[in-house]
Amino acid sequence: MRCGADRRLLLVQPCHTSVVRAVAAGFRVWSVQDPALCAPHCLAETERLSQALLLTDTGDPATLAVLLGRTARRHGIAQALHLGDRRRRAAAFAAADAAGPSTTSPQSVRRIRDRTAMRRLLNEDGRSVVRAREACSVAEVPGLVRALGLPLVVKRTDATGGHHVTRIGCPGDLAAWTARREADAAPGPYLVEEYLAGPVFGVHTLTVDGAHHVLALTARHPAGGPVTELYPAPLDTHVRSELRAAARALLDLADYRSGPAYTRLVLTERGARVVAAEASFVCREPQVPRVGGGFDPDLWLFRALAQEQPVTSGTRTVSLRDRSAAP
Repeated sequence: MRCGADRRLLLVQPCHTSVVRAVAAGFRVWSVQDPALCAPHCLAETERLSQALLLTDTGDPATLAVLLGRTARRHGIAQALHLGDRRRRAAAFAAADAAGPSTTSPQSVRRIRDRTAMRRLLNEDGRSVVRAREACSVAEVPGLVRALGLPLVVKRTDATGGHHVTRIGCPGDLAAWTARREADAAPGPYLVEEYLAGPVFGVHTLTVDGAHHVLALTARHPAGGPVTELYPAPLDTHVRSELRAAARALLDLADYRSGPAYTRLVLTERGARVVAAEASFVCREPQVPRVGGGFDPDLWLFRALAQEQPVTSGTRTVSLRDRSAAP
């Protein structure tokens, strides 16, 4: 599938501003939206701009699968993109996979965004290796902490796709973490891995037919509160190449075939190490404010799908309100 030649898109949970950019890039858009999750004015604008607006409960995988499959077949649409809440995205990918309009499987998405599955995938292949162990329960974590040594990070991806990341710097941190987990009875598995010191970067990509196109590199900086990202990242050619290669390697190993992705990396003394990834643009999340100026993920996405070069501008600093205390 080559979107540059076939200008038809099926968008799941798009904001009307995303539809504006898709139409401006030359696409005919069919939109699938959940009326319970979209404001009336957004629904009205989405309907006005789309070839059709299809309303459904996007949290119901079976219903969504039927709707996506029927719409794709009727209108000859080869590509579906999910642009909504990440906690519903796995179900949407599964539905799109079953229906046929998406070449990205739910398994490949899980390999990317589940922190335990991602670390296992990279370590077993010998790329972006990080010392890490897996714990099935809270009770196993203290022993693994002693084996790996401090400081380290404990990560868990819950059943809804939410991430829980805690940095453990001293025995007191471990005791407090253990007490919280025992109190909330959070199930495992838990990923216990070494804390990686170094500057943190983000690699924004779009994958089309298995080819991973790097759209932007950003530098992340904690600022005593919200995390900020600097765009474009001030990097030399060697570092840019290393970050790009590490992000693409993860997507290749996960067999990620189509769609946007965001990979977070730490540049350590041993080289670039992947610490997190999402099968989406991170700045499209609901808790992240939209960014003006040259930092425009929607613009990158649809121009790249149209096989046009994204337009970038000068350096911008943007607030991401990232709740993770560790990379």
